[in-house]
Amino acid sequence: KRIVDGTPSEDCHTKNAVTCVRYNHSGSHVVSVGSDKSIHLYDGKTLQNLDSLTNAHDGTIYSCSWSSDDHYVMTCSADGTMKLFQIGQQDDHPTLKLVQTAHAVLDQPHTKTTTTTTTTTTTAKVPIGAMQMGCAFTKDDVPVSVSLNGQITILPQPPICGGPEQGLIQVLTGHTAPMAAFVMDHTRQLAYTGDTDGIVCQWDLQTGRPLQRIHATNNNNHDLMGKLHKGSISCLTIVPTTGHLFSAGWDDTLRISNSQGKIIEPLAQKLQAQPNAMSTGTTLTVIMTVEGLLLVNALDGTLISDTLHSLQGEGGGPQHYNPLCVCITRDDSTIYVGGDDCQIHVYHVQDGGKSPLTLLKVYSNLHLKPIHAISISPDQTKLASADVRDVCVTDLCASCDDDNDDTTTPPPLVGKGRWCFHTQRITCLAWHPHGTYLASGGLDDQIFIWNLHQKMKRIHYKLAHRGGVTGLAFWQSSTTTTANTNTNTTVVKLVSVGADSCFVTWDVQQDMDKKF
Repeated sequence: KRIVDGTPSEDCHTKNAVTCVRYNHSGSHVVSVGSDKSIHLYDGKTLQNLDSLTNAHDGTIYSCSWSSDDHYVMTCSADGTMKLFQIGQQDDHPTLKLVQTAHAVLDQPHTKTTTTTTTTTTTAKVPIGAMQMGCAFTKDDVPVSVSLNGQITILPQPPICGGPEQGLIQVLTGHTAPMAAFVMDHTRQLAYTGDTDGIVCQWDLQTGRPLQRIHATNNNNHDLMGKLHKGSISCLTIVPTTGHLFSAGWDDTLRISNSQGKIIEPLAQKLQAQPNAMSTGTTLTVIMTVEGLLLVNALDGTLISDTLHSLQGEGGGPQHYNPLCVCITRDDSTIYVGGDDCQIHVYHVQDGGKSPLTLLKVYSNLHLKPIHAISISPDQTKLASADVRDVCVTDLCASCDDDNDDTTTPPPLVGKGRWCFHTQRITCLAWHPHGTYLASGGLDDQIFIWNLHQKMKRIHYKLAHRGGVTGLAFWQSSTTTTANTNTNTTVVKLVSVGADSCFVTWDVQQDMDKKF
């Protein structure tokens, strides 16, 4: 009901809820929309109902917005459309007139077939992800809409408002849930992120903008929600030679996509246990699950063995720790596993992963807390590991010290108690392409950049990501310095993602040159 001076007056919206009420800029008129699919125009002072349009949309109208000149009202609805209404005059009486309709989703609506005993009816069915939940006019009266799947649609300015007769629809995508996984494709200048809703996005490193959401090519995306996995994305990795993206999530499924963002459907693999981490060498990918390791052929995406590789303890006994992180060397011969026993377990891969893994050694004197992140340097000579406080670096080429009681552990380049300025669990490590610098990010929202040659110095970025940093990577960007000589200068930048759903590019070169 319309209420004036506290007294209920005439019925305007006939049923359910009024979803949005908006005054125009001058305050002379008010417009309201609701779940009864109608739109009503009122006088701004007396709230007299001046005009009404029933069944203005085919679904609930969720939002409305006025143009800057107060001559037009835009609405968006669950039917996947945005409509433009003109405020006109008829016999000195304000009226609403539909002047334009736009589909805010590029995909075509699906069809729903209803069969009775006598007839078969096929009607259009709007996917749930295409429902338009909010709309607004931005600068220069450009209409913008937000859909249920979290994507923002920028429509061309309507011709009646001074826009072109035909224009392109631009869709801005990204994440609305915390990012849980991150990987970078250095060869193709791309990055991929996965969130807790099961959505994977592809990013352009040059612009720092999302290119698209990766989704299956079959009917898995019939609702247009863009979810690649049915649960949270737990890990991502890139095959350097092919550019294929491996993703695994809490739906216990491994999916493979190409660099164009299309899923290779036959290579979707059902895993035997929940995956938590993943790493790729050259032709071999190792997936760490809660019950052991799985080895996958990185070139074709097939499981090398149908059984999990159980993690042996010292002396060849059964597994006595819970694995927390994993990485594999570039030559696919060695796997490093960090566990909750504060140790790094080193395994040898035999027969391309067909034979059981062999425990080579255990690094037992590096950490005092469970190890949550591990990474090998680009030249394969150093191993970085991190727990809830310390970042340690081990020289893999150094011979063991004969005087050391633990002869299986090489001497650390950076031991515990040196790089110990994180206050919560360290979630990710990233090596500089030259192998001299190391970046770390944690749940304390902080990012540190360390220098192996100047161990007492560090670069500190506070409050990098609200809720914690979940991914880090360095990448090289070539920029032209002079037009005459066409000289290129290599600039190294740092990319980070976090639980705040943000993808951030840091220009750290100047800070590194100044600090180190």
